[in-house]
Amino acid sequence: MWNERESKQYDSPAERLLAKFILSNTGCWLWSGSTTPGGYGRIVAGGRKRYAHRVSYELAYGPIQEGLQIDHLCRVTICINPEHMEAVTNRENVLRGNTFAAHNVAKTHCPLGHAYDEANTTRDNGKRKCRTCLRKRSREYNGCATKIIVPTKTHCLLGHAYDDANTYWNRGSRYCRSCRRRRNSRRWRTTVEYVRTHPEPGAGRSAT
Repeated sequence: MWNERESKQYDSPAERLLAKFILSNTGCWLWSGSTTPGGYGRIVAGGRKRYAHRVSYELAYGPIQEGLQIDHLCRVTICINPEHMEAVTNRENVLRGNTFAAHNVAKTHCPLGHAYDEANTTRDNGKRKCRTCLRKRSREYNGCATKIIVPTKTHCLLGHAYDDANTYWNRGSRYCRSCRRRRNSRRWRTTVEYVRTHPEPGAGRSAT
């Protein structure tokens, strides 16, 4: 059975708003009508579904400027009290909320304690980076790279010496010439054996 309050027809959105909120002890006007999955009040105004808090704000202060969003200063999404709202940009709205981006902006120091000031901060794809940490990682990487380049082994896995005559380099890595000759010789023997046992069709026939 329909509730009399829900089935009643209202002459204007203002009447519907005033009839469908509960005044809380914090001053919030808690919307008692239908809500969206995100927890915002929903109302039919002008023949279409709209956010109840936006309708309430427009009734109190006029049209919302294009590109602005309504931020709930009370942090109660079902509140439709226009005094608890402010029209802000999307960036400002995100940074004021309880989001990952908001927490990052609130940080004044990097994880190692270096200040995010103008001299020590750079940006990469919009993200803040600590110059001190970047320089430290660069020095550590260059140090490790130098150690890797310096050879420590004197012989290959098969025991051939890594001397000037038996060593060649390819893309920064050492290779043993003796092992290379051995691999090439093995490939050659395999190829010769295959050709000997698989003659081409028509080979050995005399021409007529």
